[in-house]
Amino acid sequence: MLQDACLQTLRIHLELLASGLELKDCYPWNIVFKHTNPTLVDFTSITASNPNRLWDAYIQFVSLFYRPLILASYGKKKIARSLLQNFISGISTKDFLNYLPGRYLLFHPLKSSSAYLSFLFEKYVDAHHDTKRKIVKKINQSTMTFTQQQKTLFCKKLIRKIEKIRISTSNDWKKYYKKQDIEHDVSADLKIQTIDKICQKIKFQSALDIGCNIGRFSIIAEKYAETVIAIDSSEDCIESVYTYANKHQKNILPLVVDYANPPGAYGFANQTFDAFFSRISADLVLFLGIMHHIHITCRQSFQTMIEHLASITKKYMIFEFVSADDKNNMLISNGRDINYSRDTVLTELYKYFDVDTVPSDRSTREMFICTKK
Repeated sequence: MLQDACLQTLRIHLELLASGLELKDCYPWNIVFKHTNPTLVDFTSITASNPNRLWDAYIQFVSLFYRPLILASYGKKKIARSLLQNFISGISTKDFLNYLPGRYLLFHPLKSSSAYLSFLFEKYVDAHHDTKRKIVKKINQSTMTFTQQQKTLFCKKLIRKIEKIRISTSNDWKKYYKKQDIEHDVSADLKIQTIDKICQKIKFQSALDIGCNIGRFSIIAEKYAETVIAIDSSEDCIESVYTYANKHQKNILPLVVDYANPPGAYGFANQTFDAFFSRISADLVLFLGIMHHIHITCRQSFQTMIEHLASITKKYMIFEFVSADDKNNMLISNGRDINYSRDTVLTELYKYFDVDTVPSDRSTREMFICTKK
């Protein structure tokens, strides 16, 4: 998604150049996604083209788009995402060099040398303020000019550079139902058919799929809704959902969000960006195959879990119950006692919902169809 946001930014900049205009900013958050379609929302970043600069926003492009995409292409997606928490300056030259793998330095010696020399220059200038002031003054007094053609060619070069970046995905969850340690009585088709029937029966315009995995059930919900938000902590899962939804023009917005540790409010005085769940609600919430992870791995009580789920669904929730003796619980228990029961979960659900039950994909699981009271 970051790559598509970058390309959309560059293409808009290119179109503006033809009219004597340009983008003075190159921030990722100036682009928002309607499902998988990137859209520029900051019209105040459009300004008259500056003939004295090749592009005023080039440093932002490098630190907020190019460097994170390069790191992601070498399997450093989580690191890139973490570093982008610095949403003003992006990824510094120093951090970029620190996290670049050795094979990048080996296969791109000129680029690596250029980045390293840039780092040394930045370090020297930051340590010598008089030199820095002289350089800034000289740049501001420069009479060098760039033609529209030169700026256009430069932008096209950047577009080609971004298009060449390949970000691979490797996702074991795609093979979930093929793993040998899963029970023989598992029926993926039954679960798919059950979710489809439920979605046909209820009326909803929006859905939130929590722990969406590779999006099987987001795709089903999308057939009956105007929009589906699909969240998962796995970068590769979300990339898979995004690629599919983009290719098939599905009304799905995939987001990398860890339900147990979602993005909070941050920025200046924690007011620049609101917390994720303060901005999200849906007619239908899908909570499939994740209950045991939140309770056991993330150590959240059913009271806390279900209270929160009730706060973000407007009408319905499909909650997959996983019994304490489910074989997968042994893999995540870490030696802890697992002593909850079906009644434990239903007691909490009944506080907020009327509940019907149907079978799931194996004997140790059950679908609770929850209608808000």
